[in-house]
Amino acid sequence: MSRCLILLGVILMIPGLLWGVTMLDIEADRLEKNQAVVEASGNVVVTGEDMNLTCDYLLYDTATGDLWATGDCRLKDPKGEINASTIQYNQTRSDAHIENGSIF
Repeated sequence: MSRCLILLGVILMIPGLLWGVTMLDIEADRLEKNQAVVEASGNVVVTGEDMNLTCDYLLYDTATGDLWATGDCRLKDPKGEINASTIQYNQTRSDAHIENGSIF
C-alpha cells in the first residue's frame, strides 16, 4: 500500500515539474487515479505549498488544479480558513466556492 502512495505521489509531481503547477500531497484511506483525475475517500488530507485541506471525499483534476471536496471540509490557505460541507477550490487561482459553511 505504501508503494502505491509513493508511486501516486511521483505521478502527481510530474505535471508540476513540467508546467510549474504546485504539487499536492494527498493521503486517504482509498486513492484512485484515472488519467488526470485523482479520487480519494476516507480521512482525506491534502497538503500543498500554501494550503491544507481535510475532508471525507475528494476529486482532484491535476490538469486544471480543480478540487471538489465533500464531507466535513476544512480548507486553510494564506487568504483564510473555510469550514463547509462542500468546497470547490482551484489550486491555481486560490479561489473557492462553498456550500453550508463559513469563511474566517
